[in-house]
Amino acid sequence: MLLELLLMSLGVAVVTGDVRVVNSWNDGFEGYITAPVGKDHANWTLTLIFDKPLWQLEIWEADIVGTELNNRVWHIKNKDYNGAKKQGESVTMNFVARGPAKWASVSSLSGNPEVKVMGAWDGGFEGYIIVPVSKSHTSWTLGLIFDQQLRNLEIWDADVVRSEMNKRVWYIKNKDHNGVKQPGERITMNFVARGNAKSAAVTSISDDPNAFVLASWHNGFEGYINAPVTKNHKEWTLALTFDKPIDRLEIWDADVVRSEQNGKVWYIKNKAHNGVKQPGDHIKMNFLAWGGAKSATVTGPTGATTSLNTASVYDYDEVLRKSILFYESQRSGKLPSTNRISWRGNSALGDRGKNREDLTGGWYDDMGCRCRPQ
Repeated sequence: MLLELLLMSLGVAVVTGDVRVVNSWNDGFEGYITAPVGKDHANWTLTLIFDKPLWQLEIWEADIVGTELNNRVWHIKNKDYNGAKKQGESVTMNFVARGPAKWASVSSLSGNPEVKVMGAWDGGFEGYIIVPVSKSHTSWTLGLIFDQQLRNLEIWDADVVRSEMNKRVWYIKNKDHNGVKQPGERITMNFVARGNAKSAAVTSISDDPNAFVLASWHNGFEGYINAPVTKNHKEWTLALTFDKPIDRLEIWDADVVRSEQNGKVWYIKNKAHNGVKQPGDHIKMNFLAWGGAKSATVTGPTGATTSLNTASVYDYDEVLRKSILFYESQRSGKLPSTNRISWRGNSALGDRGKNREDLTGGWYDDMGCRCRPQ
């Protein structure tokens, strides 16, 4: 369900394939593939994932184009006569798997990114990523969204960039040797997720803003915005577009400006403390959508931008920004959740005067002493 909700949030059709075991014996089984077609294809490729390595795969209506993971993953493609498929049709065929495997799963034919669970245990699971490539890339980044938080993510064909949402969302990027991808190729790799999670979804290859569905219920859902910033902003505005009109939007790190199209499009803008953004930053926040919607997309940010080419030889916007950050870095006491200085934490929380006056708070000066406004 998490994968399904994510793919809906990205605006793509959710179509999954199926493998049915027709007959089995000591060292193999006969299977039957049914892969629904989500869009028109001139040619197609499927990925079969087996629970254990195979010695041999016999298939008559497709060609084997490669194997991975010690023959646990097999890639097949159409013959010359059966490549053309229309949306709504299915790719169906029999095969014989020879080896200790007892079951298999198949990727969809819709071009959607997928995560297949290859094996699970009490403290985690092994997964396999399949992400179709639709345009040329010299490098790529993917987001993995897990149903519960992880302790650790082990992955060998990509580097972990960061985690978010209490380690439920993990971002990975290419290694030096596998960043170049062409349309029609796939990004495939396996990973081990250690923690309480039992499933995962993967975002499409994109640097565009995304809105992820984290949880849903009868009349709404919880979403997560992660919008990359590509230029300098003094303030910003985002537009959230829902698949259906909503009655109410709850968001804590932005202000709702207005809604349009009978509640289908909502505009939000920065708070006073989080308007300044630079290229490479991300606008990230949670929200609750109440109403009939099940997914959302986000566009932006737009808004007033700072100029890096001013008439003066000095960039006063940058001077002010850094001055404010320096000021914030000197704060003492219990810091707010909006603290932007990563190395400055709470300090001197128990400070008292000789008559037990509360002396927490204030700022540190250049002598290491704290001062408080009178």
